[in-house]
Amino acid sequence: MKDVEESLRLIAERLGVSREEARRILHRYVCRGLCSWYKTNAKETGFADMVVADEQAKVVEEVLKQTVEGASMEDRFKRVHRYLCPRGPCSM
Repeated sequence: MKDVEESLRLIAERLGVSREEARRILHRYVCRGLCSWYKTNAKETGFADMVVADEQAKVVEEVLKQTVEGASMEDRFKRVHRYLCPRGPCSM
């Protein structure tokens, strides 16, 4: 999904982080913890305890509105999560 890849690029650029860190921030921002990966691996990888700072959240939300397809933020969240989740889409 080119739009999600573009959002990763912009988040990394605006926050001054690596693409991988931008990916973790974006995934954490949209993740609701409903998939099997989250239930089995999130705690041990530190993902469950990760907090997206207010400044990071502002940047992420702004970028999502600019780049990711979707009629609403909920639609954008689902699109991003389908692309990023390690075990595929969850029941969002």
